[in-house]
Amino acid sequence: MRYSNLHTHTDFCDGKKMPENFVAEAIRQNMSSIGFSAHAPLPYICPWTIKYENIKEYLTQVNFLKTSQNKVQVYLSLELDYIPGYTIPFDVYRNLMNLDYTIGSIHFVIMPEKDLLWFIDGPHEKYIEGINTIFDNDARKAVKAFYAQTREMVLTQKPDIIGHLDKIKMNNKNNQFFTTKEIWYRDEIIKTLEVIKQNGTIVEINTRGIYRGKTAELFPSIEIIQECNNMEIPLTISSDAHNPDELTKLFSETIDILKQSGIKTLLKFVNYKWEGYSLLN
Repeated sequence: MRYSNLHTHTDFCDGKKMPENFVAEAIRQNMSSIGFSAHAPLPYICPWTIKYENIKEYLTQVNFLKTSQNKVQVYLSLELDYIPGYTIPFDVYRNLMNLDYTIGSIHFVIMPEKDLLWFIDGPHEKYIEGINTIFDNDARKAVKAFYAQTREMVLTQKPDIIGHLDKIKMNNKNNQFFTTKEIWYRDEIIKTLEVIKQNGTIVEINTRGIYRGKTAELFPSIEIIQECNNMEIPLTISSDAHNPDELTKLFSETIDILKQSGIKTLLKFVNYKWEGYSLLN
């Protein structure tokens, strides 16, 4: 099986190597395609996003790699955060940069009443502080805000792929604040998947949480993946690679888990269109 990975981060944001290094590794691994998805700029200083002044060079390098070799297909994208009232509409980036696809992700959850942002992807202590100070020590309220913002992103921004759908669980160490088995949590997942289904959004199966030791399970969990399968929501696999050697990290093991869980097909982006491929071959 020739792998594809559409979620990668280079030196232009918080990755560790330049795009050409990723392409070289993709060729070495005989991958079918690779997509570059730098974190889009945010309207405040953020060390892990691409800087506005570096976007032109990012476009130059990726577009050169798209046309300078024929051993692996190269695609241009961004991982776009959605924060209502803060972030630039996805269509602005699509049109100005001629993106091949978009990944929509939530890293900051807004509490509109207080105009405060909760960073869910940072240190554990900041996660706790956000629940306590922004959401009045109400973890359920915080998690519901995350999924409501996710649904709003899908409805208004129309990303092609939704990145690490249930990343809200990453800092919920030892079920400190909630469990994913609770009825209210499952209700949030089902409501979110219904919106994803209605809008034709692809759900990413992201292996990074496991290989970085951040979680014990995939983003999203196998239960959510199976629900996607039941609802005929398309799935694609990525490693959210920040280094070339992470390009297909845990792909083989994850595909084995998917097959055991009844998942038969995934999508990949080939010749500028989405194609299904069987996991059973």
